[in-house]
Parts: sequence; structure tokens; C-alpha cells
Amino acid sequence: MEIKSNTYNKNIKKPTVNFVYGKVPPQAIELEKAVIGACLLQPNAFERVISILNKNCFYVEAHQNIFEAMEDLYFKRYPIDTLTLVEQLITNGKLSMVGGPYAITKITDGVVSSANIEAHARIVVEKFISRELIRISGETLNNSYNQ
Repeated sequence: MEIKSNTYNKNIKKPTVNFVYGKVPPQAIELEKAVIGACLLQPNAFERVISILNKNCFYVEAHQNIFEAMEDLYFKRYPIDTLTLVEQLITNGKLSMVGGPYAITKITDGVVSSANIEAHARIVVEKFISRELIRISGETLNNSYNQ
């Protein structure tokens, strides 16, 4: 198990921190994990968040890739669980980008149920909207100076 843990740490792509005005962008990484983990543990949980989230709402690139693979499974009407998700990530060519199978199983650690999944998903969306507002405001500011 120790080797897998080291492999996990080396292979997972860490989120890129883009400081804006000297600050870390709004994010809720633990809630992103909770949403993905709940979708893996509860058969119908993904149906409860697909209308709230899309892959771009996630701050961590690995979580974006995982959510995209879950969408692929959902639209193919396949069950979303650890095994099917790993297979879909292999098909998408993104398994190593997310840290491998160990990272997928590890993401469910600490997730007890999907009871609050909608609330968690909404917080993830709020953080995404805040990041988008910062990005758009920055672009507007730059464009205003460049006229």
C-alpha cells in the first residue's frame, strides 16, 4: 500500500494556483471531492448534480476530468462507480492525469452519504462563478487600459 500512496502523490496533477491580485482564486476542493465521492458511492447521486454542475465548475483539473468521464458514463446510461469510471478515464486517455485508479478510490474517503450533495454542488458553482467574475473583471480592466 505504501508504494501506491507514493505513486498517487507523484502522478496526480496538483491544481495550478493562479494568484490574482496576490490572492488564491475562490475554490472548494474538499467539496469538489465530496461531490465526486458521493456520485461514486450513491447510484443516483449524479442525476442530482448534473443539472447544477458542469466540468468547468471544478477548480482542480483532475476533478474536471473525472466529472467529464462521469458525464460520458451518464449519457451512455452506464452505472457510475469506481470500476466504470476507471474504464472511462482509460478510454478518454486521462487516467494517469487524475492520479490513476488509486486516486479514484481515495476520493471516496471521508464521504459518508450523498445527503447534502446538492448543497455541496451549489457551493462549488458559487466558487466557479466568483472565479469567472474575477477573470472577466480582469479582462475588462486590461481591455480598458489597452484602448
